[in-house]
Formats: sequence, C-alpha cells, structure tokens
Amino acid sequence: MQRKSLGLMASLLVLTAAVAPHAFGGDISNQPTLTLDGAKRAAAAAIAYARSHGAPGGSIAIVDAGGHTLYLERLDGTFPAASDVSIGKARTAVNFGKPTRGLEEANIPVAARDHISPMYFFENITAAISIHHGLADQLVLVEWSQLTCDQLKALGNNVECHYYENMPHTFTGTGDEQFIQNTIQFFNQYLTAP
Repeated sequence: MQRKSLGLMASLLVLTAAVAPHAFGGDISNQPTLTLDGAKRAAAAAIAYARSHGAPGGSIAIVDAGGHTLYLERLDGTFPAASDVSIGKARTAVNFGKPTRGLEEANIPVAARDHISPMYFFENITAAISIHHGLADQLVLVEWSQLTCDQLKALGNNVECHYYENMPHTFTGTGDEQFIQNTIQFFNQYLTAP
C-alpha cells in the first residue's frame, strides 16, 4: 500500500511539472539573467573607462536584478571600504531603476529626500566633525563640502573643514600625510579620555 502511494505521488509530481508551464504560463515570466562571464566583461569595460579618464582607483560591483552581488573588483590604490560603497550604490541603482549619481536625477520627491539626506539632521549632531576635501576632486564637488561646513557652523556645530591643494578624491603623497596629521590632531583633541 505504501509503495502504491509513493508511486501515485511521484506520478502526480511528474504530471504537475508537465502541466504547470501551460496552466500558469501567463503568471510566470522569464527574465534575462547576467552570467558571470557577462559580469566580468561589464566590470572590464568599467575599469577601462575609469583608467581612460584618469581615475586614481575604483571599485566595481555588478549585481543582479535583486541587488545580489555577482562580481566585485577593487582596483589597487582604492580605499578599503570602496567595495562596500560600490555594492551599496549598485543595489540602490537596481532598487530605483536608475543610476545613483545625484538624488535629483532619480526624481525622488523632496519629502522623501528629507528622510534620507544627512543635511536634514545636522541640528541633531552633538559630536565634533572633521571634513576633508581635495580641491582637485573630480568625483565630488568641493562646493558640497563647503556648503556642509557652512551649514554645520551656522548651527553652532564644532566642525573643522580642511581643503587640500592639488589633491584628487583619493589623497596621495604629501596631501595624504597632511590628512593623516590633521586626523590624528582631531582625534587627540576630541576623542581622547580626559
């Protein structure tokens, strides 16, 4: 009897598998998926573009339609957390269905931006802040750091704003040494126990 039940159940499963595509065809869609080779080719194209435009480093994350990482490559000279940042940006691009370069370009309503942009929470900051920006930065506008510093100072926040001549987005050489010295000085002033 038990053998007969198992045989019947196996037959029903085979029948269900055979009939399901016809019965539910309108309810199931086939979406194209990116292969690993395709992800590697996309990353290689991004790396070639970055190098041709003089990028000092970079991290390329390729994600699927659900935002899951398919491929990740961090170039030499890139700050360690860049991998996490690039995965986050790739996931955000998938979620919004648009590139992540600028909230305005994503057509996010002002009310929604108020809930995600740190600038709307500056009045809640109680800790000292240190902002550093290279004046030759081609990735992030210097004006954004200047505006942030001005807004924080206007609110009475304790903020240090450092700008580095001839430094790109990622500091190198003497600019990096000065950044490290300024950071150590900031830590010693605000983060050491009395």
